Amino acid sequence: MTQQSEQYYSDEIDLADLIRALWQGKWLVIGVTLATLALGIAYLMIAPKSYTASLNILALPDSQADVYIELHEAEIITADKKLLKSDGKQLLLTLFVEDLKTQSDEGVNGLGLSIASVTPTQSRLSFPTQAPGQLTQTVEDALELANQNVNQQLELNFSRHSNKLAANNTTAIEALDLERQQAIVLFKAKQDQQIVALTEQAQIARTIDLDVGSFTSYFNIETNYETNYETNYETKTNKEHNTNSFAGTEAAYLKGHVVLEKEIELIQSRKIEDFIPDLARIEFLQAELLKNKEVKSIEMMLAKTPIGTDQFSAAVYNLDTLVYKNNTKTSLILALSIVLGGMLGIFVLLIRNVLIKQD
Repeated sequence: MTQQSEQYYSDEIDLADLIRALWQGKWLVIGVTLATLALGIAYLMIAPKSYTASLNILALPDSQADVYIELHEAEIITADKKLLKSDGKQLLLTLFVEDLKTQSDEGVNGLGLSIASVTPTQSRLSFPTQAPGQLTQTVEDALELANQNVNQQLELNFSRHSNKLAANNTTAIEALDLERQQAIVLFKAKQDQQIVALTEQAQIARTIDLDVGSFTSYFNIETNYETNYETNYETKTNKEHNTNSFAGTEAAYLKGHVVLEKEIELIQSRKIEDFIPDLARIEFLQAELLKNKEVKSIEMMLAKTPIGTDQFSAAVYNLDTLVYKNNTKTSLILALSIVLGGMLGIFVLLIRNVLIKQD
C-alpha cells in the first residue's frame, strides 16, 4: 500500500471515529444544546422588553377641510410660500406634525417621537417604549397639545392679519383726511383772496359813488371771474400760478358797490362742500374704509371654521389604532441558542474524548 493510500485510509478512519464519537455522545451534545436553549429562553423572560409604538395621523377629510379654503387662499393660515403650495388639509396636517416634532425636540412630552410622511395626507408617529399601553395617556396629551397649539397659531395669524388690514385702513383714512384738509385750506385761501379783491373794488365803487353798474359790465366781469376761479382751482398744484391774481377784478368796481358787497356776502355764505369737487370723492372713500369690508370679510371666513373653538381639529387620529411592535428578536435569540449550544456540546464532547484517551 502506498503512502498516499495509507493517508487516505487514515483520514477515513479518523472521520469514522469522529462520527462514531458524536453518535455515542449525542445525548451530551443534546443536553448542552438544551441547556443553552434554556438559558436563551430565560434571557428572553427576564430581559427588559423593547417595543416601538406607531400611530397613523391623517389629514382632515374634504368635508371638514373645505371650510379652510378661503382662509388658505387669503394667506391667513400661513404666509410661508412653501406651505402655501399645499392645500388646506395638507397644511393643517403639516402644522400639526411640526408641533409634535417641536414637543419632542424640546422634551415636552418625553416620548422621543419620530415622524415619517407616508403620503401627502398621512404621517406615521413612532416612539420607543418598554411598557405597551401605559403611554396611551401621554400620547393623547401630546396630540391634544399639538391641536391646541395649531388652533392658537391660526388665531394669532388671523389677529395679525386683521390688525394689519385695520392699520392700513387707518393710514389710508388719515391720508384722505389730510387731503381733505389741504383742499379746504386751498379753497379758503382762494376765497379769502377773492373777498379781499372784491372788497377793494367795492371801496373804489363807493369812492366814485357808483351804487350799481351797467348790466353789460356786470355780465362781462362775472363771466371773467367765474372762468378765472375755475382755472385757479383746477391748477392749484401749479407752482407757476399766481394765486393773488383774479382776472376781471381790476374793473369789478364797475358793478357798483351794492352788487359787489352782495357778492361778497354770497361768497361768505357758500357751503364749502358744494364748491370743492374732491370732497365728495374723499368722503366717499373714507366712508368705505370705515366699513372695514376687508376685515369683516375675513371675519366671515373665520366664522365658517371651528378655529378658536373646542371643535377645532388639525388632523384625524384614533388612539385605538395605536400599534406596539416587539423589538426583541426572539427567533434570532432562540436560533443562536440552539446553534451555539450544539457547537458547545460538540466541543465538550471532543474535550471529554481526548481526556479519556489520555487516561
